[in-house]
Amino acid sequence: MKIVRLSPLEQMDSLRRQIDRVFDDIDNVAYDSYSTWTPAIELLDDSDNLILRMQLAGLDGNDIDIQVTRGSVTISGERHRSEAESWRYLHSEFNYGKFQRQISLPVPVVNSEATANYEAGILTLILPKAEEAKQRVVKISLGDEASANNSRPETESVAEEAAVNA
Repeated sequence: MKIVRLSPLEQMDSLRRQIDRVFDDIDNVAYDSYSTWTPAIELLDDSDNLILRMQLAGLDGNDIDIQVTRGSVTISGERHRSEAESWRYLHSEFNYGKFQRQISLPVPVVNSEATANYEAGILTLILPKAEEAKQRVVKISLGDEASANNSRPETESVAEEAAVNA
């Protein structure tokens, strides 16, 4: 049986060198290769619309593709790096390359009536809510029995109408 001497310091040093090599390989990845990135969003709700805002500073409107369905919005595009021959990047924290975001909507929208505006690097989508997603307020009077009976069919007809539209 052979006796093997263990040297914890040498093993730790070897492990450190291996980890350093891994991180050096990551740092040496070519920055010219385009990677994906994720722009920030805000989803707001008013009584009639959902409002989706996305930060897309530095993009041209032609580089953005928007697809709206009844239950989601998909926005994709690409930010290109400036290719001036005299420029040499010393440090850059900008995100370049392609992106795609699919946002599930909390309520159905009327996608055929959606509108978009792109100004100052902010994309704003106005997404009208579908009729069944809007809150309806029905006034019911607590007066005499006749008026209570008159209000009941009105409430049922609203519920039936909402069920038919769904």
